[in-house]
Amino acid sequence: MSKDKPKKRLVSGPEYVRTYQKKATGGILGAFLEVAGGTLLLLVLIYLFFGAYQTLSGIFWTLLWSCAGFVTIGFGHSMFENALNIEPVELLRESSAKGLPDVETLVRSSDRPSSADQAELLRAAGQGNEMPAEQLLRATNRHDQ
Repeated sequence: MSKDKPKKRLVSGPEYVRTYQKKATGGILGAFLEVAGGTLLLLVLIYLFFGAYQTLSGIFWTLLWSCAGFVTIGFGHSMFENALNIEPVELLRESSAKGLPDVETLVRSSDRPSSADQAELLRAAGQGNEMPAEQLLRATNRHDQ
């Protein structure tokens, strides 16, 4: 049986980078926390091996560090799973935009860099330059996401 791959959502460059940063950060941090929790549990076993169970304070610290190890492993595993379950995305390019309706895809001419004053107008990906300027959109930077 072949498992169908989920269809990737087309996103702009900044959203593409943010998505993969979340995946990488969550995966790496989650794996690190799982290893740290396992290390805590290993240290608890070593502590028990040397007779920590013989005193009341030894039992207290053993239980405390065991709980901390299990919580750390659980939290790390949760972060790792969340990173794996982030929706797959694909960078929006002119070749991948051909199948989309024009109103859903706005592109900037690739031979011109983004202007600092954002006065440049955006046009639909599949259309030529014959649209009047009143019907085009202005590019804006949104930092509220």
